[in-house]
Amino acid sequence: MLNFYLQSDCKALSANLAVVDDRDTLNFLFTKINPSHQKPQNGVCQTNADYWIDGTDQVMEGHWIWATFSNPIEGNFWCPGNPSNSGGHEDCLEFKDGHWNDDVCTNPQPFICEMEYPGDGQAIIDDYWIDGTDEVIEGYWVWASTGKPVSYTNWYHNEPSNSHSNEDCLEIGNWNKVGTWNDAPCSVEDNFICEME
Repeated sequence: MLNFYLQSDCKALSANLAVVDDRDTLNFLFTKINPSHQKPQNGVCQTNADYWIDGTDQVMEGHWIWATFSNPIEGNFWCPGNPSNSGGHEDCLEFKDGHWNDDVCTNPQPFICEMEYPGDGQAIIDDYWIDGTDEVIEGYWVWASTGKPVSYTNWYHNEPSNSHSNEDCLEIGNWNKVGTWNDAPCSVEDNFICEME
């Protein structure tokens, strides 16, 4: 029962296996997993780009539920001909090419977790550190993790300003326009955004 262990992995991140229950979410994930936005050459649901999500019919064959909440799975976003229960053991739900597919729960493959934001709308009013810095050469912004120059910018009006002569770190926030950038002293206690591979 692989999904049980994957759910534990998600819980360790304060998350759950993802409930992917509408077309917008399916499309969003498809564009993130497949940035070229190209449909598979072999047809829909013919690639090996599979990711476990929260659904199962292990309790009652053919009765699909979101395991985290035991809610019935509604909608029809299945790959053509699915759920098929091939071999009589396909009891877990995977995300495949922007659709749902049933598969054997013990197949090792990546999984998708989802987590709640700390507060309703809080994410759009707080400031967050991102990876940029100009500590080495003032005015020359690089990504600290790679040392590569920052090529895309989204500075707020009249930023970067280095107004305290020590604003060497890059934050993203809400300065009349959500998502704009500001340089700030690295000692400021902001939230931060991490990237996982």
